[in-house]
Amino acid sequence: MDAGLKGTTLDLFGARATAPASAPASPAPTATIPPRVAKPTPAATARTPRSTPVARKLPAFYHRLPLQAQRRYLASDAIDRFPLTPSPAAFTMVANLMHALEGGAPSIVQRASQALLNEVCRLLGVRPVRIEVRSVRPHNSRGELHGLFYPRAPARSAATTARSRTTPPQSGEPLIVLWMRTAQRHDVVKPRTFLRTLMHELGHYLDYALLKLADSYHSGGFYQRESFLVRTLCPAAAPLATPKRP
Repeated sequence: MDAGLKGTTLDLFGARATAPASAPASPAPTATIPPRVAKPTPAATARTPRSTPVARKLPAFYHRLPLQAQRRYLASDAIDRFPLTPSPAAFTMVANLMHALEGGAPSIVQRASQALLNEVCRLLGVRPVRIEVRSVRPHNSRGELHGLFYPRAPARSAATTARSRTTPPQSGEPLIVLWMRTAQRHDVVKPRTFLRTLMHELGHYLDYALLKLADSYHSGGFYQRESFLVRTLCPAAAPLATPKRP
């Protein structure tokens, strides 16, 4: 469950989104499948606008935005996909993630999620974003919190750092946080639901790191980019292969 405007999901609990960071520094520069686009060239593809403009009703909050923010929203809305051609390794990593979810261990799901994020970011030529996978979703009367994207990770306390089994991201670096169990029954979420949430939060990161957008709005184009990632990495017509056990 996400906020209506920015690239975080904090509104469920009444918190304001952190002001978005500029695109993170990177080593080099870090439902139906949309139509395949021509093979991108280095100069042409950080932004990939839709080939046929789609007229759609703008959300009510758009008209309350300042003029500059409206322009940023429209810039996001004009892009419906990323210049991503998946590798065989990416498909294998999706299958590994689905298999990891069956086991129900957050640490194993986190490793599988991080591997997939690393590969997608590598294919897109951006710096990988860190992820933390936690167990039961926080919730209140408005619903359950599925995931968060922090343009700048919050500072960690010494106690939290000591409990972590992995090296935590440096304060100020981008961070994705996902929860893998439902709030009421503590069931592991369905694999495709988890994958979509993961791609949703990755989409916020790519808005900054790849598309160089000043803000990450929940525009129609944003949701099309999210669907593009899901359907490119996990085509509905192609059953997921079960990874071979060692």
